[in-house]
Amino acid sequence: MKFNTTTKVLLSALVLGSLALTSRADVKVTEGNGVNITMENDALKVNIAVEGGGRISSLIDKKTGKDLVTLWKSPIEDGGLLDDRNVFTAMPYSGAVMQPGGKSGMVRLTANNANGMSMTKIITLRDGDSTLEVSETFSNGTQKESRFMLRSFLLPNGGPLTDDDQYFIPIKGEPLAPITTAHNYYDALSSPWSALWNKQSGEGFVVAAPGIDKFYFWQGSK
Repeated sequence: MKFNTTTKVLLSALVLGSLALTSRADVKVTEGNGVNITMENDALKVNIAVEGGGRISSLIDKKTGKDLVTLWKSPIEDGGLLDDRNVFTAMPYSGAVMQPGGKSGMVRLTANNANGMSMTKIITLRDGDSTLEVSETFSNGTQKESRFMLRSFLLPNGGPLTDDDQYFIPIKGEPLAPITTAHNYYDALSSPWSALWNKQSGEGFVVAAPGIDKFYFWQGSK
């Protein structure tokens, strides 16, 4: 996405599609040593690498016990979820727990680069819910056009990617149909969401991102 304005806010949600919760428990947020922050409810356990670009290094689906993050080696390498790209990929963020748990947990992550760009993202997890809510605010103090891309490495069941994995992308003027090989930019969106579902396991997720203008999928490592 290209943003010409000084500040842009992106709201998104990652929803796991086949979770069936049989009980409800309060959300728990553990700040740990300040390097990692953990958020947890009945459905999900999320680890945030604060000093590794504020990225999610682990997202465990408690129903299956599988980690949906397919690539994470270290805080200074590519991988994880919510990679803000540009200058922010491996940049140390400041993390603060805004809501420590109960009905909801909320974590605020901020980073400021010397070039005038700054990023703030707020991650919210609610009790009894398999939705991870994310709000991203990108501020461009340089007043020059800059490209903002939010990158994530995840697959149903944590991979590997197979022909059983089906992509759903709403394209203007086309019926919604499964795509086995999604490997390109998709910018003629009729609605700002995409989904990936494994027809064998029945596991999957939806990414809803109001304000987004395109999705890009890469299968080069398949």
